[in-house]
Amino acid sequence: MLTVDLPRIIVGTDAFVPYLPPLPKPVTEGLPHIVRTLEACYTAGFRAMDFSPHEDLMRAVRIVREKYGHSVTLLGNLSWECGVKLNGAELQGMRNSVLATIYQRWPSLAVRLDASPMDETRRRWWRADADSRALDEAEILSIQVDEEFFRNRVMTMAEVADALLLGADYADWLVLLGRTDVLLRMFEIASAVKPVFSISHFTETTLMTLDQLPVQGHFLPYGKHTAFFAHETVKECAAQCDHRIAGTFGLLRDRRAVECAEMLIRFNLEAFPGSSVILGVSEPWQAWDLIRAANEALRTCT
Repeated sequence: MLTVDLPRIIVGTDAFVPYLPPLPKPVTEGLPHIVRTLEACYTAGFRAMDFSPHEDLMRAVRIVREKYGHSVTLLGNLSWECGVKLNGAELQGMRNSVLATIYQRWPSLAVRLDASPMDETRRRWWRADADSRALDEAEILSIQVDEEFFRNRVMTMAEVADALLLGADYADWLVLLGRTDVLLRMFEIASAVKPVFSISHFTETTLMTLDQLPVQGHFLPYGKHTAFFAHETVKECAAQCDHRIAGTFGLLRDRRAVECAEMLIRFNLEAFPGSSVILGVSEPWQAWDLIRAANEALRTCT
């Protein structure tokens, strides 16, 4: 199996991607701003960044690779429209129906969501609209991955990525819908090209299944105020895995979080010693504050 060593601190770039969950968006948007922010992160001392298949972000990452070469580790996040389809349409375009089906099959997850430390804006992202129709069994069985489309997506990301993150909605949804066979095929295709890490949100119900796939490790949500499940539950699940917990994410969900970044980073590093942490960045000025916080947290945790 292909492998890669990850730096302990990774720049997260979800703020630049309009189709991902509610996040503090940059004051200035577009390619020049993304490039300035990523270059500021590198100058400050960050040596790893993730990226999703979004046009401006992909272009910015290519600029970073050309400028800094392989002194920066790049993680391609296969998070959006990768060819998982139901009756020819992208499954991610049916978010409400999928979530309605999941909560119908797993009512305990709806209870967990209401009890989670997420704010209401985040909870709304994970809820299905009240009038959403659940998928029937025939529709669930018709879900498939367009292998040619997915392989092309993997190869495009792999042109600049050192490793791939695969999962997010795809991991959670396909496991909870009982279509792990589709997910397995995606991991087989991706892991033949680059080292692959799983990434998921419904840790308690999906992690052990993901651990059976061809992965190098797992990325879990462990934000102090944003995790879907209780932190002790996440740790208990992680302890049962054969593959390591490679990293955590979900720490910095608003601008105020930057002010207490050192505490949040330490909270995650102490939970999973030796793991990495993804820190979301949206503005160039954040790079220096976050690298100072990260270095102090690393100094006291190792």
